[in-house]
Amino acid sequence: MHNKISLNIKLTLARKFPYNAIKFLSDKVIPIHNKNITFPRLVVLYITELCNMNCPYCINKKSRKTKTSPNSNTLSLNDIKKIIKETSINSSFLYIVGGEPLFFKEINEVFSYLKENNICVSLTTNGLLLERYASEIIETLSFISISLDGGNANVHDTLRGSLGSFDKTINGIKELIKKRGNNILPIIKIVTVITKSNIKNLIEIYNLCKELRVDEWQISHNCFYDQDVINNNNTFIKTYKSGKNIEGQFIDTNSYLSNEEITLLINEINKIFKLSETSSLNVTPYPILKDDDFYPYYQGKIPKNINSLCNDPFSRLNVRGNGDVELCQGVIVGNIYENNLRECWLSKEADDFRKLIRDNKFTPACHRCCELKFNF
Repeated sequence: MHNKISLNIKLTLARKFPYNAIKFLSDKVIPIHNKNITFPRLVVLYITELCNMNCPYCINKKSRKTKTSPNSNTLSLNDIKKIIKETSINSSFLYIVGGEPLFFKEINEVFSYLKENNICVSLTTNGLLLERYASEIIETLSFISISLDGGNANVHDTLRGSLGSFDKTINGIKELIKKRGNNILPIIKIVTVITKSNIKNLIEIYNLCKELRVDEWQISHNCFYDQDVINNNNTFIKTYKSGKNIEGQFIDTNSYLSNEEITLLINEINKIFKLSETSSLNVTPYPILKDDDFYPYYQGKIPKNINSLCNDPFSRLNVRGNGDVELCQGVIVGNIYENNLRECWLSKEADDFRKLIRDNKFTPACHRCCELKFNF
């Protein structure tokens, strides 16, 4: 049903990035939260906090407003090169996000430096600038994720609030497929965030993904939170050193979908999984939910601490546009203008937060974070 990654793709990645592959296999044997690694497996680089869209459900929109720097929330090229170099030396995975990464004014120079360092890198984009940078993307990246929230222009452009964005994105994807030719990399993935407006459109998006011949379609469950979550988190941080940032879209009720909409969503996703059994398209839900978990998830229920788990603080470091280095929830563990990434990763602030997660499993701010492994 999911994770239909071919052996050929796995071998290609392992040959190109052998040390990354060894770490990946090691983490399969010994869970990452049971280790004390000296450098993160994943560095998430917010290459710019600027974006050429303003999507209402963007999980980073709120935190972007708090990240100020002399250069409009954007790191310099030299800063970015230092991060790339340190990540490459430690054979870790680099994930470039924004804002809109392709909106960064020196993105061509970034692509060139990435190629020099032979680093395993992924990039997430809204797709508007894909055509312009298609050649550089194919030559440089191992993975690319493209946001697409509707199977037609009416649904996608309405959700994105940008007329013409659907056509630009589709044309860009076609150009990527054309330029990749018979090569395996980069893996081209379309990502769809579930909203009230596109539940009935999911089958159409599935068919479009097949028609475009992309490798993967990720169906992302909506991140959301309400005032109760904010209140619970504010109470929690009075006792514990956790973060104030809550990822997701604020809603004024505790339930994002009605029971009827949840039932419809379950049926549509199960239809898609059935169709994908005979297709080469890899369909992946994110996070993975059992059918019985859909109702408490979209009704805003709190998962059980004892069974739910998150590995992010034990594997991932985020570098923001003003140089702040975060674990998650806005927990600052350093700044690139004062520390290198290893120093941030091994800081007391980072250790304290990881201990908090080990002891409590998660915090109120983890409410609907897509990295949490949910168990209700």
